[in-house]
Amino acid sequence: MDEIVLTAVVAIVAIGPKELPRALRLAGYWIGRMRRLSRAFHAGVDSMIREAEIKELEKNWSAGQDQVLAHYAEMERQAKEQSASLPPHSESAPPTHMPAE
Repeated sequence: MDEIVLTAVVAIVAIGPKELPRALRLAGYWIGRMRRLSRAFHAGVDSMIREAEIKELEKNWSAGQDQVLAHYAEMERQAKEQSASLPPHSESAPPTHMPAE
């Protein structure tokens, strides 16, 4: 509070009571403009951070998908190898169990 009073007294002495309202309006204008510029800058930085995070998530998602696809391709390859190593079934062989009529 002391600093505000001291600043007001110095402003009245330095600027004068007649010009003080105009000086305060001008200071308010520039402070508002700086705040708007700061908000725009902050929004831009936030946007860039979000985009970088989204790209990182997409990269991780893609890597996870690649791992899953590789795993299933390996499982399919192993299943084909196992089925190829089994002896072939003879379709002409009679069934071992006949249902009773």
